[in-house]
Amino acid sequence: MKEFCYITDSEDAIVKLLIASFKNKQLIGHKELATKPDRVPLVVRGMTERKAIEVAIKQNRDFYYIDTGYMGNLQKRKDWHRVVKNNVQHTTPRYDLPDDRFNQASSRDRFTGWKKMDGPILLVTPSAKPCNYYNINRDQWVTDTITEIKKYTDRPIIIRDKGLRRERLGDNSVPAQLLRDNIHCLVTYNSIAATEAISMGVPAIALAPGAAGELCTDSISNIETPYYPDEDKVIAWQNWLAYCQYTTTELRTGLALGIQEDLNLC
Repeated sequence: MKEFCYITDSEDAIVKLLIASFKNKQLIGHKELATKPDRVPLVVRGMTERKAIEVAIKQNRDFYYIDTGYMGNLQKRKDWHRVVKNNVQHTTPRYDLPDDRFNQASSRDRFTGWKKMDGPILLVTPSAKPCNYYNINRDQWVTDTITEIKKYTDRPIIIRDKGLRRERLGDNSVPAQLLRDNIHCLVTYNSIAATEAISMGVPAIALAPGAAGELCTDSISNIETPYYPDEDKVIAWQNWLAYCQYTTTELRTGLALGIQEDLNLC
């Protein structure tokens, strides 16, 4: 059991689960955190905690960030939660992990090859939280990105906003739309939609660092010839993603933090 941590929200149910593996916890705001020169780690959930995260980064303080998992959450209940040390998404894939956790989390989403469809571009816009976190203007980003896309392709562009969670499940999910609309390539800022696209066999362009970064095209100029990583690499990447997300039980028992530390996931 770990000794001590700071938290920014004592009422958050998922935070409560993760900090159960710490002996002592202290509620703290970002202003008070800035006065603490100690090395006590911080536990936060969601991008609304941007100010506390900024303080932790400036102090070179370890923090554990909790958010929605990368896969296995397309049903009504959100079963999987990512825990990231010192970042908001994992960005350094490992290609040497077994498939046990993937099979537990989302075996139905196993990559089965590249579709190479010849339809429109799907532009997945950033929601308010990442816009605030990365200090970007959503409307300006959409305008600029569409302008850039049109320099390199005359394909139609479908704009998809995030919307409410209940509106993003089943037939309205990103994977379902990719197939229904015969999508050639998905373009996003750093949305989990990029991981969903690759898992479905549709290439993605991600314009900011994220969990799909190493398997994405990073320039819109390549939109007609996007990156198609080797299939074995994609499968190994999915195995790694599954090691980066956890059930509520795994959060509470300390297994989540144990896996993070033992495998040095980042």
